[in-house]
Amino acid sequence: MDLNGVIRFVSPEPVQSFDPSMVKMYLADDTLKYALPINVQEDTSKYRSYYLRYNWEPQTSYTFEIDSAASTNIFGISSKAFSKTFSTREEDYYGSLEFNFTNVTMPMIVQILKNNDDEEVLRQSTISENGSVIFQYLAPEKYKVKVIYDTNGNGKWDAGSFQDKVQPERVAYVQEVIKLRSNWSESHNWDLTPDPLFSKNIRDKEEEERKRKEALEKQQKEEEEERNNSMFRPGTSGSGGFQRR
Repeated sequence: MDLNGVIRFVSPEPVQSFDPSMVKMYLADDTLKYALPINVQEDTSKYRSYYLRYNWEPQTSYTFEIDSAASTNIFGISSKAFSKTFSTREEDYYGSLEFNFTNVTMPMIVQILKNNDDEEVLRQSTISENGSVIFQYLAPEKYKVKVIYDTNGNGKWDAGSFQDKVQPERVAYVQEVIKLRSNWSESHNWDLTPDPLFSKNIRDKEEEERKRKEALEKQQKEEEEERNNSMFRPGTSGSGGFQRR
């Protein structure tokens, strides 16, 4: 379990009743099984989904339990008992990203994204004035960073409307993939003055360097093969070569 991780559980059928008090969590090494203070909430963004956030301690084992009959579906079938023991990572496994924002003139949504085409949102924070935002407990991976100019302040990106002549809300990216290392903290300054000419062009400099080296090695290998082959061609002069007489 990551230190910023969330426990989620989903019912395969519509839920008729659910008793969150029947969800318990304990320290795994607690023989007395003293229940930890938790708060199970319904995820209003997904059907039949619930979640649990907790202030996890690093390198600690927990046991998560759901009593039998904690939930009943619309067919009158009650849930079975469930138990799972898991451990959290060490704290120095993670890194952190800090952004110092200036020229903030409206609500902004700052998002940490996966470094792929889908750009799944991993973490986000909302700001409305100049200041700093820190994202802690990030795994040592590559990330993209995006900002949404939340003009109407509704907490999400709006695509706009051609019919109503409303433009999509403006977005901006850090134009370089950020590679975060374990036990490392990075700080970036970001001027959020809207740029009407902004064009998304995110570079992965490490990947560019890797491809450059591969291309160079391939070229050198081809040139070496060409030199070796030329030594044995009829009519080619040179030491060790064969000449037609």
